[in-house]
Formats: sequence, structure tokens, C-alpha cells
Amino acid sequence: MRLSESDLKNQAECPHCHFKPLLETQVTKDLEWFETQASMIARRWANTLGEALSDPSVQETLRLFDVYSREAIQVLALTSTLPLPLPRGFVEDLKTVLQGIHATEISVKDILEQLGSGTPLRPDEARARLEQILEHYLEGHDPNRIRIIFRI
Repeated sequence: MRLSESDLKNQAECPHCHFKPLLETQVTKDLEWFETQASMIARRWANTLGEALSDPSVQETLRLFDVYSREAIQVLALTSTLPLPLPRGFVEDLKTVLQGIHATEISVKDILEQLGSGTPLRPDEARARLEQILEHYLEGHDPNRIRIIFRI
């Protein structure tokens, strides 16, 4: 059985479980306390993240992100306020920024030389050589924490 409005018209107690809503004011106080605590924790967390993101080395790392990701994180860095709703991939991007990423520059000239400088290649040969080039530049690095910049 469920409590209905008509059950409470004659008496302020649930006839099924004997719940007395008028005596439960502590629940409201508890909920308000939890809400206040959650807001304070979120505010402190956003402030801490904002401070960490203001570090010059972190700002340098941000330049290696795409515009969409960079803008959302910069808003947090400048305002210490989380962008709500959180953009897709925001938490992962934030984690990567705080862990740091490495930029690796590859010159187009080096790529052309390693591809044979005009030597005809089958697609599978070209693909294999490109893979070798990337493996060489990525060696010793976590692929998720590296950004490749091609230079002319």
C-alpha cells in the first residue's frame, strides 16, 4: 500500500507505516546541510583546478590542444568556475593537461627523405614507412600524452 493525499486529510500520520511528516523537520535540515557541503566542496575543487591551470607550464601545454578543448579549460583557469554542463571529453582533457603533454616536431623534409624523396612506393610500403617514422618520433612516450607538429 502507498500513502495518498486522502490518507493525510484526517490524520497527519501514514496509516500504513506510521510515518509522521510533521516530525521529520530534521530531514530538511540534513538535506540543506549536505547541499551546502557539496557546494563548498565543488567551489574549492574549482578554485584548486583554476589555480593549477594558471601555472605557466600548464598554459604552455594548453596550446597543444584543439580550440574547443582549450577554450573550455581556459574558462576554468580564468574564472575558477566549471563550465556546466561539462563539454564532451572535458574531464579527460583536463586530466591530460594536468599530467602534461609533450610536443614533438617532425619536419616535412625529414618525412620526404625517409619516404624515398620521389621514389615510387606501393601503398603498403608507404604506410609501413610512415608507421616507422611515427614510431621513431614516439619512442619512449605515451601516445596519449604527445602531440605531433608537422613543420615545413
